Amino acid sequence: MLTQKIGSARHRRWLTAVSLGFALTAPEAHANLRSQVITAGTGEQTVLAVGFDDQGHLLTEVCQKRPCSPDHGTQVLIPESLKNRLSEAEIRVVPLGLKRHAVWIRIGDGQGEHAWNWLGAAPLRPTPPPSSKAPLPPTAPQALVLFSDWTGTETPNQKTPVLALSLSAANAQGERSLLLGEERPALSLCGRKAPFDAKILDPLSLSFVPAKVQLLDARERAQATHLQATAALSDETSRLQLELTPSWASTGKLPQPGWASPGKLPQPGSDQGWFVAHKNDGYGEFLVLRGPQIPLTSLLLTLPKEGSTRRGPNAFWVASQGALFHVDLPKSGTQGELLQVAFPTPISGQCVALVLDHTDGATDTTEVGFTSVAAQALSLPSLEELILVLGKEGPEQQQAISLLTALGVPALTRLTLELGKLNEQQLSAACDVLDHFSCADTSYPFSKLLANSSLLIAERARARLRMCGPAAASGLSQAFSEAKQDSESVPVAAEFAAFAPEMAVLALAPRLTGQSSVRQELRASFARAARAPAGAAAVRKVLIQDDLSPAISLELLRALGPYAATFMPEVGKAYARAHQAQDFESRFLLLEPAGYLEAGYPPARADLGVALTQKDWRLRAQAAASIRQASRFAPALVRLLGDEHQRVRQAALGVLLGPSAQFAEPAVLQLLRDDPWPLVRASAAQTLGALKGAALTDSALQASLTDTSPEVRASVAEALGARGAATAAQPLLARLEDQEETVEVRIASATALGEMCAVSALNSLTRRTQALSDPTAPSDAQLLGRAALRALVRLNPSDLQKRLAPLKARTAPPAVRAAAGRAASSSVSRCQEAPVKKP
Repeated sequence: MLTQKIGSARHRRWLTAVSLGFALTAPEAHANLRSQVITAGTGEQTVLAVGFDDQGHLLTEVCQKRPCSPDHGTQVLIPESLKNRLSEAEIRVVPLGLKRHAVWIRIGDGQGEHAWNWLGAAPLRPTPPPSSKAPLPPTAPQALVLFSDWTGTETPNQKTPVLALSLSAANAQGERSLLLGEERPALSLCGRKAPFDAKILDPLSLSFVPAKVQLLDARERAQATHLQATAALSDETSRLQLELTPSWASTGKLPQPGWASPGKLPQPGSDQGWFVAHKNDGYGEFLVLRGPQIPLTSLLLTLPKEGSTRRGPNAFWVASQGALFHVDLPKSGTQGELLQVAFPTPISGQCVALVLDHTDGATDTTEVGFTSVAAQALSLPSLEELILVLGKEGPEQQQAISLLTALGVPALTRLTLELGKLNEQQLSAACDVLDHFSCADTSYPFSKLLANSSLLIAERARARLRMCGPAAASGLSQAFSEAKQDSESVPVAAEFAAFAPEMAVLALAPRLTGQSSVRQELRASFARAARAPAGAAAVRKVLIQDDLSPAISLELLRALGPYAATFMPEVGKAYARAHQAQDFESRFLLLEPAGYLEAGYPPARADLGVALTQKDWRLRAQAAASIRQASRFAPALVRLLGDEHQRVRQAALGVLLGPSAQFAEPAVLQLLRDDPWPLVRASAAQTLGALKGAALTDSALQASLTDTSPEVRASVAEALGARGAATAAQPLLARLEDQEETVEVRIASATALGEMCAVSALNSLTRRTQALSDPTAPSDAQLLGRAALRALVRLNPSDLQKRLAPLKARTAPPAVRAAAGRAASSSVSRCQEAPVKKP
């Protein structure tokens, strides 16, 4: 190959014949050309002449034969920024093979390797038909432009094309391939540049085609230290092994975390390991691994077992920062065995690249690679020492995190056992270690941390488990089964139900006992799992288990709650078992599930009916409160409105809601007027607010605005608003304006005036609202002002923004300005635009 520098002394004069026969210049040179090269025109190629004239123009000419000169050829546009650097231009004639050539021009801009490149070739000679006697045309088409662009990076993080001679040695004819690819500065073979998407200039087609190339330089490979892999001794396998984290690869899927466990052979069909996706021998493919910043003494690796399409190479290179080794593997008997590659001197563990060499007997169905790769180092601290260092800050802690991560499963196992002994600072660093492992490996220790006393640690564990999703199921299951304290089981159950509902149903069902507060939490988790499609089938299996106790059966029914009826007929068996318990607490608690089931399950309906007549008022009240369809128990409910105990009357009122309870209106009106208990009168008012009865009811409610109990007056105001009783606007306005009235009643009155779209209350509501702009206003005035604000927005007067202006002023408290903005933009249902009234 010929390389010329235009600025050299020998290129300022006429060029003489060039050696190697690539270019001839003397008989064809022209006085106005500063420098030129001319290809040989062999290998069925035409002749390409390329040169620079005295004005700095780059000219090309294609001829059928010599003589040929570029002095009247086609001009190639050169970037303006390079006009003053042409003396540094390099012209190369590159032999491609098949006796064909290309011309490569490179002009640097003085910024490191940043340069503009032009690569061209002469097209092939036209071949006339055999019968034709027509002479060949005197000129050929223009040069084939194979590449024209900048290469080299201007900034450290910039991607850039790379054009270079391949790293393989030249053949006997001096021919070397031209490589075109893309360099990504963030990725390298441990400091060695490695182009992505490599292509080779094909001499046959005179175009770049995808190809696999060896990226290790031929000179470095020639100087590599040769090593022989041997079977690992038992004392070597017992030492701590460092996992090397896969960083990137030329091809093939990156191994999953935890792949490098040389002591464990993969299961049949396992995806463990790294194997090139492209078939055949995998020559030149590579895997880059990262490890802790400590010297490594050896690698431990396993090759795939015989009898599969996967196999290990016969040899490979190990590249680290500043060192390269060529490793030969034993020819037979090594499949599935642990092999050791011992380095003569330790290498840096920060980066280790494995580059495949040859593989004997590989075919187009063979995948070449390694089942596992790990490393060993001298003078490693013990796991106990490393875990203790987690409590320190700075480089020591970071080194401990790095080493524990690299030590893999043994470190993870020991760290999991020690979690209960670590303080918050140590646990935070331990979580950093756990984050480097897979969800399957760390779901158990993270599950144990859910109950940690540190809210930060518990929340971090919860966030990681939720990121893992269903992959965390096995760890959650193990942690739940091992939990000995209620404080441990409750937080685990919540996550367990979310990500493994079927498993959670089966695990939670036998544990629905214990203290009341714990039962409530576990029931909530069970209900969540039961509502998931995957958990429903498991619920049905549990419900029909004859060996479940009445107590657990009852808790299952309580957990299912309103969804219990969807599990008929299986839920009937659980109900029958729960019914066997005749103690008061069980009978009392069973009434709520009976209320959900009675519409389709006669035994539950019968139990409710009996309980409504029980001597103990607690059973009557609970039975009444458990009724879901009032019309199905109309006579009994009307009777209970006259019950001797106020709690029973109140419970009956609580289920008489909506138009279907219209039958009870007379009895409810009587309670509103005459019941001696304020809580019953207040409940009666709430019930009447939900009924759409006659004007008589509105009058009765309006009369009760003077009730002696403020609790009743507030409930009456709310009921009038719910019914939209416009005739009560003035009495409600009077309640709102009454300074002696309790703030609860005034708030209820303001809300009711908004609900009934009472325009007459606009100015009063505006005054109460604007009181919020005073930061010194008492708390009662602020509570009333916020209720008035909501009512004013509901009324929606045409000058609403003007009425709210004081609340948005700069002098108003920030919280008030924010509340005014939210209220004005809220999507609450509004009355028709009210006419403007002067404040």
